[in-house]
Formats: sequence, C-alpha cells, structure tokens
Amino acid sequence: MSLKKGKQSYAEFRQQLLRLRMARQRNRYGTTARQRALASFVYNVGRYLVPEIRNYPIGYRRVMNSLIDAIIEYSVYTTEFDRPDYPPISKYVLDILNRSKKDMRMKVPPEIYARSVAAVRGFTFEERIYSKASPYDFYKDFLRLVQTAANELAIADAYASEDVLNLYLDQSSAWCKH
Repeated sequence: MSLKKGKQSYAEFRQQLLRLRMARQRNRYGTTARQRALASFVYNVGRYLVPEIRNYPIGYRRVMNSLIDAIIEYSVYTTEFDRPDYPPISKYVLDILNRSKKDMRMKVPPEIYARSVAAVRGFTFEERIYSKASPYDFYKDFLRLVQTAANELAIADAYASEDVLNLYLDQSSAWCKH
C-alpha cells in the first residue's frame, strides 16, 4: 500500500472521529445513541481504515489511541461487546488490542481483553441458575469458561472436588496459569 492511500485513509479517519465527537457532544454517557456511535466508530475504523493506515506511521499512533479510548468508554457501559442491534465489533476490538500490544507496545486493560476474547469465542458473562433437570449444563459452561481464560483462572469453591477440577483444568490453554 502506498503512502498516498495511507494519507487518504487518515483523512477518512479524521472524518469518522469528527462524527464521533459530535455524537459524544449530543449524547450523555451510557445512552444508546452514544453507545451505537462508539460501536460504529470502532467497527468502521477497525475494519476498513486500520489495515491501510498501518503503513502511514504519522497517523497510526493517533488512530490506535482514539480506538482504545472509544473501546474503553464503550466497555464501561455495556456488559457484552456484540449486541444484536449494534455492529459486531468483538473481532475488531480484539484485533485492535492485539495490534496495539504488538505494534506500539501499549498496555491494554486486561478485563477488556478478556471480554473481547470471550465474545469472539461465543461466551457471554451472565449469571445463571442451573436446574436439576439438566445437570450437565453447568459442566459444559464451566468447561467453556475454563477454555476462554486468557491469563489466569482463579476458582474459589469450598465444595469442588479435586478430581473434577483437574479434569477441567487440563482443558485450559497452555499459557493460562491456574
């Protein structure tokens, strides 16, 4: 990709950022309109512009910082990244976080990283009560939770059997410490 294409993409990013600023001024924190504007910004910039701007070093750092700010604000007021009425952003959030860690050596918030990994893998954080009629649902969900652990897994349960925990902890990824 040429430098000219990178400059054009950076100009498009500035337009997207201006639209986001106007939406932020019009809407209060946590409102649906503001959340949609943030999701749209992350989706459009992460999907279309970041791959092209990457070769334009002058604007790349500003783009990534703006995206990280938008992701942090978005994640404060929502419990899940992919909502049915918003653009599907979890894949792009994860890509942006990985690029900022790799390319710019930025520290990304670990809880946001874990939530985006879980969203990409199809796991949502929710409270659930299991019925006696379906006793294996807990074990299926627990296994999926163990497999999505990004860095660490801490389990505090006075009644858990060591055999059961060992069975599931063997399924955790090699880079997750428990």
